[in-house]
Amino acid sequence: MSVGTERDRLTDNLQLIPFVEHRHVTLLHELLRQNTARLSLGFLGIVIALAIFAPLVAPYDPADPNYANTFASPSLQHPFGTDSFGRDILTRIIYGARISLFVGLSVIILAMTVGISIGLTAGFYSKTPIETVLMRFIDALLAFPGIILALVIMSVLGPSLRNVIIAISIAQVPGFARLAHGTVLSIKEEEYIMSARAAGSSNFKIIRRYLLPNAAPTLIVQATIVFAFAILDEAALSFLGVGSQPPTPSFGLMILEGQQYLGDSFWLAFFPGVAIMLTVLSLNFLGDALRDVLDPKYDSD
Repeated sequence: MSVGTERDRLTDNLQLIPFVEHRHVTLLHELLRQNTARLSLGFLGIVIALAIFAPLVAPYDPADPNYANTFASPSLQHPFGTDSFGRDILTRIIYGARISLFVGLSVIILAMTVGISIGLTAGFYSKTPIETVLMRFIDALLAFPGIILALVIMSVLGPSLRNVIIAISIAQVPGFARLAHGTVLSIKEEEYIMSARAAGSSNFKIIRRYLLPNAAPTLIVQATIVFAFAILDEAALSFLGVGSQPPTPSFGLMILEGQQYLGDSFWLAFFPGVAIMLTVLSLNFLGDALRDVLDPKYDSD
């Protein structure tokens, strides 16, 4: 048998080998079958809509003070009350959601891009110096708790929203890298990968067409978890004074400003705290639902 004929046979076989398990029903349909997923998607949809259309739906300017109406308790005019500067808390929560979602999305994009690139490269070139160097770098990052690593980076870069995104992204890179690395190691010796090599597929094509799609389900679930952690970390850094700076309507800053008035004006910190809690819980529930649906053993019945 000629080399050309063998190459053609292997190429034909590749078309018959499913490298990603597809279900007969859509992911969205399966998600909507779960009550927690429906509630989470509904709440997150409202939050996203409010964040996008904040200038249209927010009743007041988030930075506009009203010293004649400070510490106003919740009312029809101000459903969540006002803060120490007379600013409407509901308005600031709506704009705070915009900041939290922007930070979360930015962190996912940066951390996934860097982490997946490192993990796929290290896994593909396993048992080589490339894997050793890359994974030892990841292990070094993992030696620090995420929030501590972010604090160290912020102390070097200085407080700003951009630096918050950079710091949290670096802290979240190891999670994506290890997941991608583990997935590649578990499937790189599979028959269809070996067939792709024998058929002359380039390393980049193998990574793009076979390895990355197999890692996608796990990475998607990880992304929802990282999104939640990014929101919490941004709030924590702002609360500690090294994140967003006043008068930015950050959840963490609102809680920081309101903690000293908990006895008399609890709403200053209470409502921003509830907003963080509900957003993070919704993301976690959505991640759990995605994990169930993307699990090969998942039974829709």
